[in-house]
Amino acid sequence: MAASTSKKIVIRRFEREPVPGFVNPQTFLRAEGIELLSLSGAILVVPYADVKAACFVRDFDAAEPSPEHRVFNTRTQTPLILGRVLKTRCSGEGSAASGCGCASGTGS
Repeated sequence: MAASTSKKIVIRRFEREPVPGFVNPQTFLRAEGIELLSLSGAILVVPYADVKAACFVRDFDAAEPSPEHRVFNTRTQTPLILGRVLKTRCSGEGSAASGCGCASGTGS
């Protein structure tokens, strides 16, 4: 670990205990695996075959749920935005000339 910049990370492994530690964001991905400085001060390289997930965290002590149990309560608004764009593009004068099909009732 060459530079002083570090990020907190928890590496979740298949059927083993998670490994908390610190990584350098520019150099932590090695050919052999993920290099990190453990909380005990040892430099570890966790092989990619053992890694289930690598999660950047704010606090090691926070009781975060595992990624499988995380629920996102908000829904994307992309269809609504796309609908507004199409409605705006197709409304008004010249909509038949634009070829969007709104004037003929076929719509897109």
